[in-house]
Amino acid sequence: QGAVSSLGIQASAVSNYQLVGDLDLEPLQQKQGWWWLRGSLELKLMDGDHAIVKQRWPVKASSVDQGMVGQRLADSINSKLAVYLYQMLTVTSVK
Repeated sequence: QGAVSSLGIQASAVSNYQLVGDLDLEPLQQKQGWWWLRGSLELKLMDGDHAIVKQRWPVKASSVDQGMVGQRLADSINSKLAVYLYQMLTVTSVK
C-alpha cells in the first residue's frame, strides 16, 4: 500500500482493480559460504479476471546467515516496489 500511495494512487478496499504480486523463488542455495535466494517477482494489475498489464523482474538476495536471506530479499523488494509499480504502469501493453 505504501508503494501505491507513494505514486499518488489512492488505495481502496472496494475497487474494480486489484494489484497482484507473485514471487517465484528457486530453492535456497549455499555457495562459497553465502546463502542465496534467486527468482522473479511478477506484478499484475487485474480488472476482474483480466490482466490489464503485467511485468516481471529478477530478484536475488544473499547472506552469510541462512536465517537472514529471506528477510534481505523482502527488504530489497520492499525498497524497490514503488519503482517496479511505476515501471509496470507506464508500459503501454499487456506482456
